[in-house]
Amino acid sequence: MKPNPKWNAMVMIVTPILIVGLLQGGLYQRVIYLKKKLEFENIPYPLPVFPYGETEVQKAEKEVEILIEEAQEKKELIKKALQYNIELPKPASIEEWQRIVREEGERKYLLSKTKALLEEMKIQISEKMFSVEEHPKIWYSALTNLNVKPVSNNNTSFVIMQAEMTYALRSLLEKVPLEDNTLLNRPIQVDIEHAYRLADVLSDWSDVEMCYENCKKIPCISDSNCLGWRLPKRSEWLSARGDIDQKWTYMSWLATSLDVPQPISMKAPNQNAIHDILGNVSEWVEEGNAMGGDYTSSLEDALDNQGKTVERAGVRLVRIQENP
Repeated sequence: MKPNPKWNAMVMIVTPILIVGLLQGGLYQRVIYLKKKLEFENIPYPLPVFPYGETEVQKAEKEVEILIEEAQEKKELIKKALQYNIELPKPASIEEWQRIVREEGERKYLLSKTKALLEEMKIQISEKMFSVEEHPKIWYSALTNLNVKPVSNNNTSFVIMQAEMTYALRSLLEKVPLEDNTLLNRPIQVDIEHAYRLADVLSDWSDVEMCYENCKKIPCISDSNCLGWRLPKRSEWLSARGDIDQKWTYMSWLATSLDVPQPISMKAPNQNAIHDILGNVSEWVEEGNAMGGDYTSSLEDALDNQGKTVERAGVRLVRIQENP
């Protein structure tokens, strides 16, 4: 069969048209899909118009994907804002909304938890104290620092702080702003006179008698019947420490190369459910020595029953366990 010049010419004309038509049809479908997604999320966006280009459509797909992700993120942020009764400014970037929701959400969550703890502990707020509304993080950290565990010693029972006093609790007791939040849950180290004062401030704060109010000479030895907060006597501290053959490797910061004490309660508790009784910072006992060693001490030194003479140590307070 002889080639038909007219037919060949027609094929040469129609083929590119068909190819372009097929390509434009595929691009058209992709643009329509983008249009439906934008309408569903109610997002304005200038979509490509006919004739479509592959590069142009790809660019639109990437930008629409980003816009939809941002719209969905904004919906979640609005939902959280409503949950915590947070007012979001308009106009504002999504990063600004994220910051506001994160910070205000945390503040209001901690405020709710703090108020519940205050009610549970029967603590009345006075003008001497930081505002709970303005400082919920300090309040929450301080109140959880007041968790206690019961211990028996020579047929008497007392409760002892489960962890050493932190900067958060000290900040609250002394009403001194805490400028470095990294210290919030780290143990304080003070001289023994300061430790006695902190015990009395906490007693006054808790509306119980102050054990060191009339102390005239250091070391201050409290009345055995005092119901307020005080430093533990050496025998009480040893009872709280418990047996010497516990798994101290998992319970204490000892013989480390650390530069500073670590946050409280990072290690496992001892047999009495007490954290950091050895290591991290040594702890004052009422007789004026520091027990338990610090983060640089060896286990042998930390287990010394007589303690060490130091200028500054940590504070872990006790109270006589009252009958219910």
